[in-house]
Amino acid sequence: MLHLDARAAQLAAAAADGDALMSTKELAQFLGVSEQWVATARHKGTGPPYEYLGPRMIRYRPINVKRWLDLRTRQRTAEYAK
Repeated sequence: MLHLDARAAQLAAAAADGDALMSTKELAQFLGVSEQWVATARHKGTGPPYEYLGPRMIRYRPINVKRWLDLRTRQRTAEYAK
């Protein structure tokens, strides 16, 4: 996830505010990762918070994605948790 951490501040600034919902595919495109990465991060609990609307209907609120990215923003590599 380090490549995503390096871009977290930039992505957080670009995240739209509001309650519009993004699909897993849209989130993957926004983050520049695969849909499989998003699904794996969701399963492991390391990805952004999501809304479970029903079977096969997972959605992400841009404001929650922005908050998640803000928490991942680092100034230097020494700040990474070990």
